[in-house]
Amino acid sequence: MVGLEYFDPPAEGSKERPKFDAWYNEQKEKTYVFKEAMYYYCRLDVDILRQGCIVFARLIKDITNVFPFYDKTCHTIAGLALKVYRTNFLNEDTIGQIPAQGYGGNVNQSTVALYWLRELENNLDGATLHGKLSPNGESNIMGHYVDGYCPETNTIYQFHGCFFHGCKTCYDRDKINMVLSESFYTLH
Repeated sequence: MVGLEYFDPPAEGSKERPKFDAWYNEQKEKTYVFKEAMYYYCRLDVDILRQGCIVFARLIKDITNVFPFYDKTCHTIAGLALKVYRTNFLNEDTIGQIPAQGYGGNVNQSTVALYWLRELENNLDGATLHGKLSPNGESNIMGHYVDGYCPETNTIYQFHGCFFHGCKTCYDRDKINMVLSESFYTLH
């Protein structure tokens, strides 16, 4: 067993000190295996954290009617606080909120594409961008949804457009898009 100096024993004269001394005297002749001790400690630590998270989630659910860890917007304390505020305290029509997945929910778009559109919108110097994040949703141009469209400049913006929307020039019509499991011909 490791030396007493590696422990933080209870103070001399306390009720717990005799129990600690008895335990230490039993253990001090045993071989101390660091790997086993760390494994036990880590398992115990994770179990305590798990139990704490369960109690925390139940308390928050009982008090706020928001279930943390199960709602995809509540993976951080900040996200949880915002969700509790929106659910319990925010009055209707007081603050405009863009839905997490944008407007026009039937057209899929990746998270990285949504971030790209947001950055693009911030750099347009006041020009209008019709896209998934705008109230108008994605524009349909000649029968094809486009990621973004600026009517002032008559510009179409696509995030990896050929790959996700299909393109006769860039991809063979019979090849399969492995992400979407459809042929590029079908996507086009």
